[in-house]
Amino acid sequence: MTECQISMERCGGQCTGYDGTQIWKERQQVNSKISCDACRDKAEKLEIFTHDIVNARLGKKIFNKKNWDEHVDIVNCVNDSCKKEGRC
Repeated sequence: MTECQISMERCGGQCTGYDGTQIWKERQQVNSKISCDACRDKAEKLEIFTHDIVNARLGKKIFNKKNWDEHVDIVNCVNDSCKKEGRC
């Protein structure tokens, strides 16, 4: 696998060196097929967060700051709870 240097990254990770635009589009299309409105909304927001994690690791700007902040809060809360309960 081809590797490239990630700019502004302090949290580890790799860049494969290719344009992933098409695969991100396909992932979004899969989420749009979820028949439950509430589940689809959550999946679509989580997909945006996932994409923003990748972008942040590449030194790119966060696409949806409000969504980012909400999910970071959720991740931090779950992480704290998981550690306190010895599950992670």
